[in-house]
Order: sequence, then C-alpha cells, then structure tokens
Amino acid sequence: MRGLHGSSFFREEIFAWPCFYANIKVKVNKIAAFLRSNDFVMGRILAIGMLVWLIFQADFVKGQKVVADSVTVYKSKRIMKLWRAGEAINTFNVELGDSPKGHKTTEGDEKTPEGKYVLDYKNAQSSYYKSMHITYPNSSDLAQAKRRKVSVGGDIFVHGTPLQYALFNDWTDGCIALTNSNMDVFWERVKDGTLIHIHP
Repeated sequence: MRGLHGSSFFREEIFAWPCFYANIKVKVNKIAAFLRSNDFVMGRILAIGMLVWLIFQADFVKGQKVVADSVTVYKSKRIMKLWRAGEAINTFNVELGDSPKGHKTTEGDEKTPEGKYVLDYKNAQSSYYKSMHITYPNSSDLAQAKRRKVSVGGDIFVHGTPLQYALFNDWTDGCIALTNSNMDVFWERVKDGTLIHIHP
C-alpha cells in the first residue's frame, strides 16, 4: 500500500496576458506617430511616457493572482486539476486514503469520497501543514448511512504532507494530500465556496 511518492507537476498560466498584448501593437503605432510628428521633442517625451506606462502595466498584470473557479480530482490517476473559465491552470499529483478504490460510505473505511462537494473553509494551523475542508457527507451520503445504520464519517480535507509521510503513497484516512509546495499554490488559488468534483 505504501511506496515512494510520485513527482509533482506544476503549471501556471496568467490569463490577463493575451488581452494585454493584443493592445500593444496599437500603442506602439501611436508612439511611432509621435516620433514622426513635426514637434519631435514633444513626440519623444510622449513616447517615453507611453513606454514607461507599458512597462508598469506589464509588471502589474504579471503580479495578478489567478483564482480557480473549480477543482477536479481523478482518483484513479492520482491527479488534481484547478480550473479557471474552462482552462486548467494547475495540475498536481495527489495521495488518497489507505483504501483508495470506491466511494467513502462509512466512518473508518479509509476511502476518499467521490462526487460533487464544496471546499468551504481553510485551516492554517492544520497538523498536516495547511488544510481545506470538503463538505462530505452530503445529503446522499447521509441517507445511505442512515439506511445501513452506520456512521457516515467526516472530517475530509485537502491538506499538505507532514515529513513522516513524504515518501509514502495513499497514506491518508480518506483525505486528499498534496505536497506542501503544491498546497501553497492551492491555498492561494482556491477560495472558500469553490466546487470540487471527485471522480473515481
């Protein structure tokens, strides 16, 4: 069940750049027009001003943070994707519960839930570096547990990886574990209320 931890993959896209660069050609043409004007000195002053503005805007856009609007987990592939406007902005490797196949139905089964939930709050003081709560159980989970007269379980989170678990696969009690560096990215890009869809 336990083995060497897989490598992580990280990719970042800044969606503001395409819109920014679409306007650069127009601005550069205006600079050229100023330089060709009769008042060469004034044209040069205005051209330098526009170039300074372009550089400032580029730094501002580059510094903007992209926020995910949904999260998807593919349990069989041990992959999590963060999405923004239909585009994957990050892909991470994950670790799951000790018994990773199948949907969580019972307290102590060490399975990771499957289905649609919400990431509803964060804990910066987690024993697992940082964590974000998943709203398991939902109404369907509660109903099936009631029919079976069992405890449905709970306390399912996306969280980081303490050092003692860093070399192991599928070591959690049903949570979804990221490396701490990937948890930092997740923490910045996923806000309270974000949908998470966990696939088999």
